[in-house]
Amino acid sequence: VINIKAAAENDGKLIPFSAEHDGAIKAILPESEYAKYRNAADFFNASRKQVLSQPLTKTISVLWNDCGYRYETLLNMNANLLAEQFDLLFELCRTTDEEGQNIAWFVDQLDRIRQGKNSYFKIQSDISLSETKYPVEKSDAVQVMTIHASKGLQFKYVFILGCMGAGSASKQHEMHMDPEYGLSIKSDYADNYFQLRLAEDDLAKTQAEYKRVFYVAVTRAENEVFITGAIKKETMIGEIISHYYEDEAEKTGDIPTEPLFNENAPFDFIHIVPVKKDDAFAITQTEKNDETALIAGADKNYAAAPAVEKEEPESNRRTPSSLECEGSVIEDASLKDFYPELSETIKKYSDDDETSDIDSGEKFETEEDYVRKEDFSFADFGTLVHEYLCAQARGIPAAEYAPDVKLFKKLEEADKEAIIDTCRKMCAQFKASKLGKEFDQAVSDGRFAKAEYAFRMFDAEQEIFYTGSIDLIYGNADGTFTIVDYKSDSKLNDEKYIPQQKCYRKAASKLLNADESKFKCRLYYLRFDRIQEI
Repeated sequence: VINIKAAAENDGKLIPFSAEHDGAIKAILPESEYAKYRNAADFFNASRKQVLSQPLTKTISVLWNDCGYRYETLLNMNANLLAEQFDLLFELCRTTDEEGQNIAWFVDQLDRIRQGKNSYFKIQSDISLSETKYPVEKSDAVQVMTIHASKGLQFKYVFILGCMGAGSASKQHEMHMDPEYGLSIKSDYADNYFQLRLAEDDLAKTQAEYKRVFYVAVTRAENEVFITGAIKKETMIGEIISHYYEDEAEKTGDIPTEPLFNENAPFDFIHIVPVKKDDAFAITQTEKNDETALIAGADKNYAAAPAVEKEEPESNRRTPSSLECEGSVIEDASLKDFYPELSETIKKYSDDDETSDIDSGEKFETEEDYVRKEDFSFADFGTLVHEYLCAQARGIPAAEYAPDVKLFKKLEEADKEAIIDTCRKMCAQFKASKLGKEFDQAVSDGRFAKAEYAFRMFDAEQEIFYTGSIDLIYGNADGTFTIVDYKSDSKLNDEKYIPQQKCYRKAASKLLNADESKFKCRLYYLRFDRIQEI
């Protein structure tokens, strides 16, 4: 309320978490609630700068996983089915990143979609929700798509919605356009020859297109197809029903209300009695009341019952880093670590294995992944240097890039400056490398070149859902592509990353619609300035 009042004083401009009103807010909130408010303010102030330079896919992943939206949908049975909408939103963010658009454009397009649904006037958006395809995690889930998007697919059961109104609309058009006769306008007093002729032509074209699309929809079904909706006799679907059940239609003068089965018809007709909206809500409420009573009774009956041991089902969500294997360390006397002081600095804060690395993109596989350690580790350094390299690839010089302060955790100021200096040196080192020069050349030539190329991929054979991002990918002059994966390990171990690179290559080939043989995978070991072909 305080912020809204402040907005009124600032010509309607809302300033979230304004420090000017912090004292007033603290005075009206309990201490525990004020602490939450301050945490939200800190997160907002840190994130508002980050979202301008980081990929949209990262922003949406952090909001979904770190800020609790995912758990809100999982814990609420009424909202549980909405969790899949994140997959759609992630795909929209991925394509937005791929097209080089920013977050302001993305938010504007979503707002256009919202306004279009709530407005009489058709407001066009450059984002097409209905035509966006994304992998569905559950293999037995209902898939919602347009008839156009369903071409070439087959399903055991198909439900066709929204096809009932087609038919008479073209007869009512006020004007018709024909390449031979030109424009004909319907008169308020009497029909004219051209108007009637063109109206019939329009109707014939509409019917032909309707039948073509309808045929595509019906033939998607392997076992059964259900056509649902409120049927009117004057519509095309109504005419089809009347044709096959002509005798019954003549008896009542309308669409039959009883179930009809004609062995000569290509379908059975079952009339479902409509239910009023208020009645439907009443039924739902009764079921909720019954459920509450059942739960209350169950609590009493099973209060003393022994606990049933049940294994937690294994999640089918993975990141490419989960594919890492043991492998063998490369022993090479000529190898030189250019940053030996890095290990000593990080060991002051963490006991983690210094060969540990982090996959590009966030890891969300088990509940342990959500418990963020406060100490700065080698994995945290891997994340930090990835951020710097990504920013550099997107055109932000390493010297000017300011990563999220949370990434530094509890580093002392001197150590923080040393870590930042190391990240900047690694950026300059990579830019001068063969891979860095090839990427810059690809950008200069206008070829495909992306940093932090995010993806979500469903592996149907293993029934596993992979979420990750490729550090760097660019097209070469010969039509092939190079995938670069940065590694901040203190030792070389190529075998360890082979399955991970296969996953990247498979995802990239699907996204770019190219054969896997066209993709070359390269590891770039940052501490050794070493390129390894996989």
